[in-house]
Amino acid sequence: VNNNNYIIFSSIDWSTHWQLHHQLVTSLVSAGNKVFFVENTGIRSINIEDIGRLRERISSWKKGIHGFSSIDGEKLTVYSPLILPFPYSKISIFFNKKIFNLYILRWIQASNFSNPIIISFLPTPLIQSTINSLNPKLTIYYCANNMAESSTSASRIRPYEDLFFKNVDIIFTAAHVIQEYARRFSEKVFYFPPGIDFNKFEIASKDNKDIPNDLK
Repeated sequence: VNNNNYIIFSSIDWSTHWQLHHQLVTSLVSAGNKVFFVENTGIRSINIEDIGRLRERISSWKKGIHGFSSIDGEKLTVYSPLILPFPYSKISIFFNKKIFNLYILRWIQASNFSNPIIISFLPTPLIQSTINSLNPKLTIYYCANNMAESSTSASRIRPYEDLFFKNVDIIFTAAHVIQEYARRFSEKVFYFPPGIDFNKFEIASKDNKDIPNDLK
């Protein structure tokens, strides 16, 4: 599908090593779409091990304009939000909604980014609130992993994810076990695992050709 506006609520940051999120964005942009990529807002509370990532986020925010950076002209914009890192605290959710939604809505209006198709890798209360305020023409939840079982703190996401399964238009899953679970809540669930860009490997295998950065 081309000539559409896409908003990606990612579960990783753009600077992270190449993953399916990057390939998805690259494919959408190559097809003639515009993409607004929102970096990870988190599924668990911050701990001491996250200090490095927090520094990177602050650095990314400073490099852009209030956290917004153009990567490919008007085709791709990356947003590095600064929010309170406690995704299930009522106080944090309240303040994060005010700040996060305000910045995103202002950018959408200024960029004339209307009627977006939303692909979210996150089902957190903050992201669901933002999606509800955007009036998208289609909402897709790409459930790439079982986040509720990734840590004790992240297990609190389960009821929000179950609600998200019910409310979105389409669900993509990267594993059959997640697909079966999601079918408890929706009939529009599809197994959609990460693919391989064989063209990249073909280019890298040819003599006198530079290896693509995402394969290094």
